[in-house]
Amino acid sequence: MKLAVFSLLFLSLSSCNYENREVEVLQFPAHEIGDKTCIVGDIGTGKKKQKKVAKLLKKEGCNRVRVTGDVIYPDGLKDEFDPLFHKNFYQHYSSILEDGVPFMLTMGNHDHYGNPNAWLGLNDKYENIIFPNFWYAERHGDTCYINLDTNITYLPEHRSWMDNTLSDFKKSCKMILTIAHHPFRSSGEHGDAKLFNKQYFKKYIIGQVDAHFAGHDHHLSYEGQEKGTHMYITGAGAKLRDVDTVSYPKFSASRLGYLTLVYQRDGFNVEFISLDEDNEREVIFSNKILRRK
Repeated sequence: MKLAVFSLLFLSLSSCNYENREVEVLQFPAHEIGDKTCIVGDIGTGKKKQKKVAKLLKKEGCNRVRVTGDVIYPDGLKDEFDPLFHKNFYQHYSSILEDGVPFMLTMGNHDHYGNPNAWLGLNDKYENIIFPNFWYAERHGDTCYINLDTNITYLPEHRSWMDNTLSDFKKSCKMILTIAHHPFRSSGEHGDAKLFNKQYFKKYIIGQVDAHFAGHDHHLSYEGQEKGTHMYITGAGAKLRDVDTVSYPKFSASRLGYLTLVYQRDGFNVEFISLDEDNEREVIFSNKILRRK
């Protein structure tokens, strides 16, 4: 039954008409010491839990926010004029965006239930909504980011682009980080990557990059390292599900919140940020991603 459902979803996604834009690597200044990236996912409910996390995120002092997909529940956007854009996204983060903080987006499966091309139009309309294509890359000095759409990793143009980008970045980047909706390993309900995504991760992510950040499962977790690649799930921006208990150095919590990356000379300090009983900021986990020598 599960295979039949997946097959129908695969065929549905395969039939979508994606506007694949040719996008150069986005160039930004090198990170300064203390630069903070906030990563949050599975956000777009338009409900109280999203509002709580958004309020805390506003206070965090992020230099940029990265979203690990499922930007709009339950079925994405119809087009760039869909009122759900304001109801389930913009009204919650407008004060951050208007402070000049960019939101770098990736798409989740719920975004693909609608018309994900709508976000290309919103990228063109809003200066700080960054979604130039379904897959795109960035350089911040010698730290490089690859933003992926793991709903459509079977597309030949997606894989060809990744071949070229990863080859280039391996020659010139001291750190490579990937951001996408789906994880390779997960202690949550959806579990580990399957079928074409499992193969994609083994070829392009695991052992190839320094860290991968995902959502999809509605919790916060550190899934450990595999072949030198750190794996994090930050999908608790608005919804929660149960998660398996794991042993140190891994970590898991069914808590609302997000992840922060703070740049240091030797790499990144990583923290999971949640809300305590008084809805105040609480660090519930921390570790470090070391720069390759």
